[in-house]
Amino acid sequence: MLLLAPVLVFVLLSTTLTSALPVFTVIPVLALLEFGLYTIAEGSFPSPIQNRLEAQ
Repeated sequence: MLLLAPVLVFVLLSTTLTSALPVFTVIPVLALLEFGLYTIAEGSFPSPIQNRLEAQ
């Protein structure tokens, strides 16, 4: 699954760039992708979200 992640990111980047979406929609999607990939790589998906919810 981790080997497929860069390929999926590349495909999503190419499709978003070719469809000419506004920048303000691309940036949050990339941020969410980066956050998701980081948490999946860390193997602790719920804990960063719980930490952020508890901090607020």
